Amino acid sequence: MACAMATTPYCYFQDDDWIIRHMRSMYANFLRFPNLIHTDTNADVYSLTNWKWCFFDDFVDLHACFSWVGTGAFASRDNVVRFLKMASITEMDPTEFAYGDMYFTTFMNQVPYQLENELMELPQENAFSAGEGRIRNKIYMHKALVRLYDHLSRKTGAFETKEISPSIYQRDVRSPCANDRCLFLTNKHSFPDVRAFRYRPYINISESERVHESYYDTRHFIRHPYSHAVDDKDWTAWKSQEVIRKDDYISLDLLFPMPFPLIFTLIVDHHRDYFSSLNMKIQISYNGIDWIQLSPLPKIEVRQLPRTGLDGRTHLLLCTFQIRETGIRFVKLTSTREWEFPYGIYDFSFRARIDRLDSGIDD
Repeated sequence: MACAMATTPYCYFQDDDWIIRHMRSMYANFLRFPNLIHTDTNADVYSLTNWKWCFFDDFVDLHACFSWVGTGAFASRDNVVRFLKMASITEMDPTEFAYGDMYFTTFMNQVPYQLENELMELPQENAFSAGEGRIRNKIYMHKALVRLYDHLSRKTGAFETKEISPSIYQRDVRSPCANDRCLFLTNKHSFPDVRAFRYRPYINISESERVHESYYDTRHFIRHPYSHAVDDKDWTAWKSQEVIRKDDYISLDLLFPMPFPLIFTLIVDHHRDYFSSLNMKIQISYNGIDWIQLSPLPKIEVRQLPRTGLDGRTHLLLCTFQIRETGIRFVKLTSTREWEFPYGIYDFSFRARIDRLDSGIDD
């Protein structure tokens, strides 16, 4: 209600039992796509909100995923007002309205733009989503879905039916960097197509979870999520489950145009030839839409580290390169061939290169 009465076009939501450390990076991406609710969550819940709690049926234009807003969310005031109107049209009773969090993202009939990272929860007795609260929440999630599905089936016009771009498989922003100064991007998805199962209103949320889990095990992603590529801990890693294919990429959004040259660092569990100019291209962008290929490829220094990867078989590589162009916001590394190994990114970071009085000293 407070958001609907606000004079600002956007609102931020968060429960007081969480410490959210990546508001700036989430807000930067939200400003690119303000029509979509943006939420922040950890790897375990991300495997729910991007797979087990996604509900699609193209025959009735259902394309919804449930996501928590209590762990940090940005939404436009227009979307909040739209939700309040739908609550009235669908005649939500006072008890349902009290659990509006369980309806909000679902009633949008759009997949929220979700970022995955490590969250910090404050200890609290009788937490909203603990113990019996989980069962209660799933009951209201199910009620929201059934109501949405009913209106879409009857074509009442109460809910949005067009899927807003970028759709779930057009998105590539995955995780905020640990220092909240960048975002990690990749085209590599971590779960099967959410349309693998057609939504059925007689299947409750818990049963849907079991069906999805029997089809695809999410434990690999939970152990090696996107955020481990940029968590400032070089003993953790994002490991894709599939091998690197032609045109697969990793990328950073630096949040705003950088006014100085940059030095990029990667620690990877890859073959050294991955960084060859024959096998990779580096692109930069000022807006995330139009890309410029750097040619020739910047000099990439590759050094083998004494440490081995998580599998204990291969030594990690430390790789650095410099981009002299200024004003850029995005940098992308794209594979130009297929490999027999997956992504294994232990660190992907950047720092400014500032020459002081031509002394060659780097910051």
